[in-house]
Amino acid sequence: TLAQYVCNAMKEEEGEKEERKRHFHLFMWIHVTQKFSVHAIFSEMLEAASGKKAEYASLDVMQKKLEHELSTKRSSLCLM
Repeated sequence: TLAQYVCNAMKEEEGEKEERKRHFHLFMWIHVTQKFSVHAIFSEMLEAASGKKAEYASLDVMQKKLEHELSTKRSSLCLM
């Protein structure tokens, strides 16, 4: 599957990882279950983007913070 391909690509040699880092500033790997929560997904994405624990009650606030964090970064998001 595509997810397996991407996961295997992440295990490549260090020099090739540096090449990918030139294309993307941020890689986000988010696990999504069948009974998912949009709030939980946004929280994980915000934590990955900012490097800080995201403790916001409002989905709207998280969306705005996430937009701010990602506005200057090229990112890759993998929902598994």
